[in-house]
Amino acid sequence: MFSATPILLATLRELLPETRSTASDLYFSLSYILTGLSAVLSGAIADAAGIRTAFTLLAFVPLLTLPFAVLLADRYRLVRPRVK
Repeated sequence: MFSATPILLATLRELLPETRSTASDLYFSLSYILTGLSAVLSGAIADAAGIRTAFTLLAFVPLLTLPFAVLLADRYRLVRPRVK
């Protein structure tokens, strides 16, 4: 995740040029909050269903981000048109 941080921050700053610092602050705040929540959630799943089931379910969590990636790509194309 940390290797994607510079790319995500650059994308956010291009999408929100008038509020770059706010975009960075929100990104880091949400990142830390969601990291903590994911640890608690994965622990709860492991306690309830077993560690093997928890890891199997968590392996598919990145697939849930695909719709957001597509929406971000569409918005990015609107903000920054392709140069020929």
